[in-house]
Amino acid sequence: MRVPDDRAPDVMTLTESAARAAAAGEWNVVEVCYHQRRTALDANAPSSADAARMLELDREVVERLRLAQAGVRALLRDASQVRHRVHEFHQW
Repeated sequence: MRVPDDRAPDVMTLTESAARAAAAGEWNVVEVCYHQRRTALDANAPSSADAARMLELDREVVERLRLAQAGVRALLRDASQVRHRVHEFHQW
């Protein structure tokens, strides 16, 4: 077992940071937070209360991710339709 690093953020701080970053659409920050959290979890197990709160925040992050993915899919679909119309116009 590793010795905890007092300078490293705790798992709750990392989870809360990931949730805030997800709310802002900063997915690269979310990824970094979860990577650091995985490392922090290897060193220290959270309390039951913290684990429950982490799960709640993780669910919020997943929901925001699904919403962002749906938005990207819609944009890709729109771009495909525009590309198709432009192609038809050029053939006309």
